[in-house]
Amino acid sequence: MLYKYPQSPARPPNASDVATARLTIAAIMPVYRRPRIVLDALDSVASQTRPPDVLIVVDDGSPGATPRVVREWMEREPRPFVTKLVEGPNTGAAAARNRACAHARDCNVFAFLDSDDMWRPHHLATLEAALLDNPSAIAASNGQEVVGPDGERELKEFESYTGPLTEKLFCDGPTGTSATAVRADAFWRVRGFDPEIMTGEDLHLMLRLSLLGPWICLPGVHVTYRDALRDTHDEEGSLGRKYADRRVKRAYTLDRFIFEEGGRAEISETVWRRRLSAKWYAAGRHLRITERPEQGLEAFRRSLELSPWNLRARLGLWRCRFETPTTAPSRQPDVS
Repeated sequence: MLYKYPQSPARPPNASDVATARLTIAAIMPVYRRPRIVLDALDSVASQTRPPDVLIVVDDGSPGATPRVVREWMEREPRPFVTKLVEGPNTGAAAARNRACAHARDCNVFAFLDSDDMWRPHHLATLEAALLDNPSAIAASNGQEVVGPDGERELKEFESYTGPLTEKLFCDGPTGTSATAVRADAFWRVRGFDPEIMTGEDLHLMLRLSLLGPWICLPGVHVTYRDALRDTHDEEGSLGRKYADRRVKRAYTLDRFIFEEGGRAEISETVWRRRLSAKWYAAGRHLRITERPEQGLEAFRRSLELSPWNLRARLGLWRCRFETPTTAPSRQPDVS
């Protein structure tokens, strides 16, 4: 194995806590070109004190050994849960997760796990107990330990996110995808992940889910998130494509949530204007640095529409005007 996860410091829930009821949980895992790393993730599912009812792995068009490695793991020994491997063309993590969830229609909770992350043994037991104790909650999350590319570690807990948290998510970002379990009916009410969003799809999903009801965030770290860990030399190209223009894409996603998807009613105007203006400024700066001043102009203009006192956006607009030979017709930045 590439990494040994430590035991969680938190105690597992007692069996009596969930004796009167039980949820049906599907572990949802997309994987792409990770023939070694994925074994850590799979073993962490098998180590759960409360196993999932089904594990569904979607291989997202990996060219190479990844699907064979997953299939061999599933066939190696009997598991206390059903295992399914779904193979298909490369469509991105959002669409892959949606496909996996479609194969788990009989389950009422989806627990997500990225193929480079790991659950600690009491993760699912803790989330199930929280959802059983809080029937109105549409999702639950545990804390996570972030392991950086050089081995540095940071604990991230989300207790301050509990309750109606749309504004918190909008400003501070998502709880970890691998740390979160979502009720299936809520997931389908928002139509799952948006397959058109290649980066930031987790935040977009969580923002839309947050409009449906409260969210339970628990103390204790039950997930290991491995940041920027790569499995094979050829993975870097796919990561580069995924994260290209991510600042521009994030600005579009948040803008759409506010003006088209109901976010405006849940977040104070001062907050969303300031936050969106900052995101469009970051997008404009990225476009200018990558020598697309005409598109940068549009991003800076959008930033100033939202917050006329954003002096950095005004300076960026001024610079782009001097770098653009002619003023192009007004249009949104192209991030295709």
